[in-house]
Amino acid sequence: MSNDSYLIASYFSFLALTLAMGFAVYLVLRRPVERFAEAVVGAHSRTIRGILSSTMLLAAMAGFFGISYTNTGCGNLKYEDVVKDRSYLHETNRKQVHNSANWLLGVIVVWSVAGLVIVIVAQKRESE
Repeated sequence: MSNDSYLIASYFSFLALTLAMGFAVYLVLRRPVERFAEAVVGAHSRTIRGILSSTMLLAAMAGFFGISYTNTGCGNLKYEDVVKDRSYLHETNRKQVHNSANWLLGVIVVWSVAGLVIVIVAQKRESE
C-alpha cells in the first residue's frame, strides 16, 4: 500500500475510531446521567441525554480535527512531505486519538461540574 493510500485509509479509520470513542463514553455515561437528570431536573431528562450524546461526539470530532497533517506549529508541510514518511502518518494518527481523548475528558469534567452545581443549587432551594 502506498503512503497516499495509507493516508486516506488511516484518516478515515482513525476518524471512525474517535467517533467510536465518543459513542462509547456516551454509552457508559448515558444511564447515570439519565438517572441524575430524572432525579434533579425531572421532565427534561430526555433533552439532557440528547445533549450528552451530541457533546461527546462533537468533542471527539473536535479533538480529531484539531490535529493537522500539514501544520506543524512552526511552519507548513507540503503534501509530498506528509506522505513521504509513514512514521509521520502514524505519529499524526496517534496525536489525533490522543487529542480526542483529551477533549472527551474535558467534556466529562464540564458535565461533572455542571452536575455538581445543579445539586448544590437544588439543595439550597430545598433548605430554604
